[in-house]
Amino acid sequence: MEKILITGAAGFIGSSLARHLLQTGRELILFVRSKERLPREFTSSSAVTIVTGDITDRDAVARAVAGAGKVVHCVVYPNNISFEEARRVNVEGTRHVLEAARDHQLKHVVFLSTCAVYGLHTQGVVDESSPLVPSNDAYCDTKIEAEHLCLAFNRSHVPVTILRIPSVYGPGSRLWTRDLGDMLLSRRFPLINGGRGAFASVYIEDLISAISLVLEEPRACGEVFNVVGEQSTLRDFVTGYALALGAPSPRSIPQWAAKAFAYANLAVARARGLSPAIHPGTIDMLTIEVQYNGDKLRSIGWKPNTTLAEGLIKAAEWYQATTHGAYPGNG
Repeated sequence: MEKILITGAAGFIGSSLARHLLQTGRELILFVRSKERLPREFTSSSAVTIVTGDITDRDAVARAVAGAGKVVHCVVYPNNISFEEARRVNVEGTRHVLEAARDHQLKHVVFLSTCAVYGLHTQGVVDESSPLVPSNDAYCDTKIEAEHLCLAFNRSHVPVTILRIPSVYGPGSRLWTRDLGDMLLSRRFPLINGGRGAFASVYIEDLISAISLVLEEPRACGEVFNVVGEQSTLRDFVTGYALALGAPSPRSIPQWAAKAFAYANLAVARARGLSPAIHPGTIDMLTIEVQYNGDKLRSIGWKPNTTLAEGLIKAAEWYQATTHGAYPGNG
């Protein structure tokens, strides 16, 4: 059976996927910037080959791809700080993976994208055939560019599957479990407009089952899928997590106040050469009114096994057990 390459294997999703695939008996190649960031269960495994390098280094990527039969591309620049850096990682890094996959005649590339490619102001119901809408956001817009690359390579070079993913939470999650827990317990996470915005999420184990399915499913090659576990409001998600943590319910602030703070914070951060605590685009994402249709992935056999209530309890248990521990970064 061919080896599976995971780029960004030290990050939240990449490490979770690697752990699952090892448990199922697969041999892996893990592409990371530093071997020291990997847990011992990976570095000591005879089923794991580790290749170090940067996704922006074409030769390093080629070395990692050379021994693989399939690739799951998890590396991402998730910030809104620099369009230049986002393009280097999210677009050119993806190009390096696709070119190496073509040159080494790999069977399948799975590219992890985001539901944000549908736009930050889109309303109504969207599915995989809906248009991709640039939002002047470094992360979202470079993911759109990377998707275009994937589809171009799929037409003539190598089978590619694109997974559009919403907010991912659960054990190991920095943003929607660790950081959110910190903010809720310190009363630093307000609900914008009462949290009425739509919120799509997927529990980490359900995302891993989706990736595992499309890796082996011939019908997934050349396709795009929304990976939607459960859709709720932001209020439902946040207050549910607060309840599971035993944290106080967050207060509400109007959208205009949140946006004004975000723009002011961004200006100060840029002047100091720092990352902003919150970006105006994040406010848009937290107040969006859109529903992502996930029927297409379900039609080939995927079904999330974790309800929102169950997932939030599991996330809170992990948070409480590891509050003072380390957590994965972004690969």
